[in-house]
Parts: sequence; structure tokens; C-alpha cells
Amino acid sequence: MQRAGVSVEMNQTFCSAARIGEWVWVHGAVLKYGRRLGFTEVRIFSRGEDTFGEISVPAEALAPPQGSRLVAVGRHTKAFVEAESSG
Repeated sequence: MQRAGVSVEMNQTFCSAARIGEWVWVHGAVLKYGRRLGFTEVRIFSRGEDTFGEISVPAEALAPPQGSRLVAVGRHTKAFVEAESSG
């Protein structure tokens, strides 16, 4: 479902670098989705190798691969606007 809204906060924290040729693992999540606000977060990891191997869903996909390092974290908060009623 898409709802009209406006971004009220967005931030990124860069913790380390991913090098050219490295694979990255990205996990995004909706932290809370309410009537007026939505909160999301994304985390990016790299292991310094050319592959992460097999990752099965859902259990292992929720945790970063073993031996990986955190590259970046981002958060976004969105306020949803109410549709104006005509009448």
C-alpha cells in the first residue's frame, strides 16, 4: 500500500568502506508502520571476500553473515498525510 507522506528525518552513518569487487549484504526493515509515522532502517555489511555463500531465508537472513563488518546504517522516518475529505 502506498500512502502520501513527507520525510521528517533521514540519517546515514558510514562505519567502514566496502572495496571495489567486494560483495555487500544489505538488510532493510520496517521498524514501525503506524497511522501517522513510519520508521525504516537499513544495514550494509561486507565480508571482504567475493561471496557470502548460501544464506537461507528467513532465520539466517535476519542476522549479518558470520565474519562480516558493518559498512553503513541508515534510518528514515516518514510522516503520512491524511487525505483531505471534500464535503
